[in-house]
Amino acid sequence: MSSSTSRAFNSSGKAALKWVGATKNDVLQKNPGSKGQKVLAGIENVESQAEKKYGSKASYIQIQGSKLHKSSKDPNEKLDVVTVSIHTEKGTRLESDHVREDGTSTQKTTRSGGK
Repeated sequence: MSSSTSRAFNSSGKAALKWVGATKNDVLQKNPGSKGQKVLAGIENVESQAEKKYGSKASYIQIQGSKLHKSSKDPNEKLDVVTVSIHTEKGTRLESDHVREDGTSTQKTTRSGGK
C-alpha cells in the first residue's frame, strides 16, 4: 500500500476505511434481498467501530469473499457469514470479524490490534 494513498471521506466528514476485496455493491449483488442489506449494514458497523477503536492506525477493511457462507473457522456458528478484517497501511491485520446474515458480528482482535 502506497503511503500516498488518500483515505475516502464519509458523509460526516470523517475518514472512511478503503474497501479491499469487494465493494458494497458486490455484497448486495451476491446476497440479494434483506440478507444483503443486513450484511452490508453489519460490515459498515464493523468499519465504523474500527475507525473509532483504531483511528488513523486502521487503513482498510478487507472483505474476504462477499457471498454469505458457512464458517470454516467456527463450526458452532449457525448462521452464514461474511469474513472481514481490518488492516494497517502496511498490511498488518488488527482484527477479523464474522458478519452474520442478520447483521450481527463477532470480533477477534489480533495481538497487533490489542496494542
